[in-house]
Amino acid sequence: MKTTNTTNIENIPDSIQNYDQWVCWTYHSDHVKGRDRRRKVPINPRTGRFAKVTNPDTWTSMDEAVESVSNLNEHISGVGFVFTDDDPFVGVDLDDCRSLFTGQLHPWALEVVGRLATYTEVSPSGTGVKAIMTTDAVMPSRRRSNPGLEVYRSSRFFTITGDIVGINLETSDATDALRWIHEKYFPVPGPSTADEFPESKPMVARDEQVVNKALSARNGAKFRDLWNGEIKANEGNQSEADLSLCRLLAFWCGPGHQQVDRLFRQSGLFRSKWDEKHYSSGATYGMETIRKAILAQGNVFYRWPVHARSQ
Repeated sequence: MKTTNTTNIENIPDSIQNYDQWVCWTYHSDHVKGRDRRRKVPINPRTGRFAKVTNPDTWTSMDEAVESVSNLNEHISGVGFVFTDDDPFVGVDLDDCRSLFTGQLHPWALEVVGRLATYTEVSPSGTGVKAIMTTDAVMPSRRRSNPGLEVYRSSRFFTITGDIVGINLETSDATDALRWIHEKYFPVPGPSTADEFPESKPMVARDEQVVNKALSARNGAKFRDLWNGEIKANEGNQSEADLSLCRLLAFWCGPGHQQVDRLFRQSGLFRSKWDEKHYSSGATYGMETIRKAILAQGNVFYRWPVHARSQ
């Protein structure tokens, strides 16, 4: 296997090579809020046009992406991997944490990389690192500016360099370390109270519209299983299944607590525990699960067309 101008292909883990979720990438400059911004954008290996991290028709196999790096033009910088809800991978991006001169990681990054103990590589800039791992747990995407730490579960692509950091040559299960990252760097505020549970936004789509939209989505099979009360994908952990379904509902409902609650009660996962008070604040198990699900969305919700309720 050859090496591209920015990627040591031979070092890419076999575990991600087998997924047809590969793109090329290049730098793209645009003008945002009065200043120029240079960012990495995914490129469709087949067409040379922009790819979309939500459209698998714009992705290819790794071999095809690698071949396209040399077949397209000199502006293509390398290959990248797209994360989706249908694969077991999570990406952790650590920015501005590595010395260009010595290769040493900053102490906070060294701790994160050490705990993850999975495949980690240097970013194209040389000043950051990226780690790719697996998990079966529900792990929301997160972003923090200080330190520069990002966790991505889906709808994101990583540039891949193959410039390995450390001794881990393959992806590993890092569920415990990911939970530690979320607890340390993305702490969740305390439990909600009963009077903090109003409808926070107008309902923009009817309940049946939300369910139909979720069932017809790319991850519709996952929604269907959870909606029907199936928890095998969550290794029999009902609490994780509850949170997973609420996250899916929150995406389609938006931060509308009452609609998420109403729909969850119609699902096969609903049980009496939902209305039990589990916190001294008076919050029930269901209220807290919905709160966590909405927070986990990071303000990313489906944008329904105007007047969707009347359709």
